[in-house]
Amino acid sequence: MGIKKLEFLKQDLDLILNDKIEVQIPEGKENNVDYEVREALLGHYHNKNIVKFNETGIKKIDKNIESVEGKSKGELDVLIFNYFDNNNIDMIIENKKIGTNQDALEQAIMYANSLNRSGMVICRVVIGNVPNIKIRVLVKKEWKPLIINGQEIDYFFGSHILKLIYDNPDENQFKLTELIEKPFTQKNFDTIINKLKTLYRQVTEIQNNDELSINFTVSFIALKMIQEKENVLWSSFKTPEDIIQAVDNIIGSKADNNLKLKYSDIFIMKNKEEIEIFNFRTLLSTIDVREYGEAITPIESIIMQIHKEISQIPEKDLEIDLFGEVYETLASKKTKSSLGEFFTRRHIIQPLVRMFLTDNDIEEIVTNKRVIADIACGTGGFLTEAFKYIKKECDEKHPDINTSKLASEVIVGYDINHNNIGRTRINMTLAGDGFSDIKRVNTLSSKELRYNLDFIITNIPYGQGDIAISDANASDEFIKTNNNKRLELNFLIKAIEMLKSGGKALIIVPEGIMEAPTLSPLREYILKQCKIDTIISLPKFSFAPYTKWKTYVLFLQKRAKPLKSIEDKILSNERIYTYIVDNDGFANSDKRFATNLKSENGTYLHNELSPYIDNHGAMNLSKIEQVYESKEEDEIQSYFNE
Repeated sequence: MGIKKLEFLKQDLDLILNDKIEVQIPEGKENNVDYEVREALLGHYHNKNIVKFNETGIKKIDKNIESVEGKSKGELDVLIFNYFDNNNIDMIIENKKIGTNQDALEQAIMYANSLNRSGMVICRVVIGNVPNIKIRVLVKKEWKPLIINGQEIDYFFGSHILKLIYDNPDENQFKLTELIEKPFTQKNFDTIINKLKTLYRQVTEIQNNDELSINFTVSFIALKMIQEKENVLWSSFKTPEDIIQAVDNIIGSKADNNLKLKYSDIFIMKNKEEIEIFNFRTLLSTIDVREYGEAITPIESIIMQIHKEISQIPEKDLEIDLFGEVYETLASKKTKSSLGEFFTRRHIIQPLVRMFLTDNDIEEIVTNKRVIADIACGTGGFLTEAFKYIKKECDEKHPDINTSKLASEVIVGYDINHNNIGRTRINMTLAGDGFSDIKRVNTLSSKELRYNLDFIITNIPYGQGDIAISDANASDEFIKTNNNKRLELNFLIKAIEMLKSGGKALIIVPEGIMEAPTLSPLREYILKQCKIDTIISLPKFSFAPYTKWKTYVLFLQKRAKPLKSIEDKILSNERIYTYIVDNDGFANSDKRFATNLKSENGTYLHNELSPYIDNHGAMNLSKIEQVYESKEEDEIQSYFNE
């Protein structure tokens, strides 16, 4: 036989490699070896019904033990019996007095063979204590040494090694290594969602309905996350009725009001007219009733098959926007176009947030409760990433701060889409928030907005709207006369309006804002109202397939006092940092598949937005962050040179 290679989690590997039972023979007790061995094993197994002297207590087994000394039956010194709950002798140990010339191992093997021939017992492990310990394992009718990681085992061992042997009936040599748990990746998640798509073809209630499939999937995943947050094991659900009851516990008539407040938007969705368009509990019940009528058992049900797939999603440390990605995967191009939602991918969000929020900004948010808002939050990608940085600051420097309470005071999210609100809330919950000030409002028209915001981070909507922000009494001519109802234009105006003096904004805008000749008055307005710190050019297809428009990222800071004209001399001393992203790790086309670009000489080109490991094995910040940090150093140096 060859060497069986096995991987274990570190804690399990340590248990096996350290599974050694020490047997101490006190001086003067050399003739009482059996007792000392038994006591040592009892200290490990903690059960007298498993560690036994002489016999099992089952006559039909004991009478088949071959005698060595002419007795009616043999007597085993020490044995491990019924450890695996199968009335089996799992290990035979033979001890001999010090100085004897008898072979304890040979006798143990003889006992085992006689039992094995009887057909009632298959004992695979024998130990001869002579006093030197010799171990043999039965492999295809041959007794062979037990070898782990190249070393022959010559000591008493416990249940961990015993289980290793019996889990591998044809092996006696093992190479055990640590299992390095791989992070849950985008690819893993895509695989799960594609399996769900296949299952949905069997569900008449949601098949061929993108929007319903999306809502159903989001609710199912959210349910898992909520249950685990409430310390309810997802694996404990064995039937569709269990899952339906779990939903009732959250949004039912007897559910806790706090849970209803947090999560009702996830399981019950409404349109702009407040008409219910989706109810997760009702849909689950409909599927269950249909399947019950078709005599489908719970274990065979679609609901439990879906439950099984979703079980693979880990509870914590997710680096993807779960619900944004559900939308990305399940929605057809037609559905995406009709809904007009632009979800910002995490690989774009993460470096931008790290660049935008300085260490001082994070400290101000934590200690002085500076407010950070997304005025078109979608599924909350920007807010969750920002909150991760806030939470990290608290964990490292302010461990006594309740981050969930802090989030409710400093995190603000607005979105007009009813469905997105629930998804933002659950994404924030996954990030460790608990709950934040996330509201469904029309940011352009609502009177229930927070103003004088310290920070705004957002990917503003694009397209034709129905509101033009203007004020006949405004001092700025552009605001006086604005009648353009484009969403991107008016959301940009609104963001600037909602900022406090000195407040900062990170805003993703379409290229028209930057380049369209007809929007030059808007650009003048931005320059008058704000200092432009940074302009980042993203690849053209960063938001495909929602839009093929090229996009830019603006870092703005609202002036204490607006400029009267853009020719004001202060502009001559203002520098604008610019960066062009050529490679974000995805093909520059509307297909947007992941790609590993290489130079002409075969050298891997790291995408500019993701951290990477260099040739020395060290983790580095993304290229864009490194350049951005060096820009700050250059500014300091320039100041001193002047």
